[in-house]
Amino acid sequence: KEDGVPVTLDMKFLILDTKSWVKIKFSPADTPGLPRIPAKWQLIDPSKIKDKDNSPLAYGEDQSDRGYAHEVIANAGKVVQTAAGHYRGVTDLSLTGVEDIVDNATLKELGAKAKAVPFTATTDAKGRLTRLDLKIPAAGKTKAHTYSAIYDGYDNTTTPAAPTAAEQQKAVSAVYDMLNS
Repeated sequence: KEDGVPVTLDMKFLILDTKSWVKIKFSPADTPGLPRIPAKWQLIDPSKIKDKDNSPLAYGEDQSDRGYAHEVIANAGKVVQTAAGHYRGVTDLSLTGVEDIVDNATLKELGAKAKAVPFTATTDAKGRLTRLDLKIPAAGKTKAHTYSAIYDGYDNTTTPAAPTAAEQQKAVSAVYDMLNS
């Protein structure tokens, strides 16, 4: 969700071995100008993804944190605990090398602001990260927005199953347009 933009984009990814699905939802769904994407899981054809190495659908041994908390926290400073399990600080996005948080063009537009992007983090009673929010400032044509990563299911997750045939379909072209932009 971007500040001042009246629509929220929710993307969920499911990756099992070599197969990947994405579920995309816009709220409100009837916003003019947005692509119409079926509510089912969209089965991705890897040959239609331009940058496979940096795709959110690529998942390997070196990509255990799709929310990039490690990169954010490794480059953090001025971190203070604001309450039990709640932290605030700043991070240097110019050092993360993560284009999924901000792309290179936005990073360049941010300039010095990229070196002190505010974030908040929340942990559970066992000290495990449950939420990370970065307040990305406006830069060039990019409006101020919040990058969020939520970590849940500790101690109670099960191995996910592939969507049934009724729950999935081949990805529509609008999905590839979004993933390749």
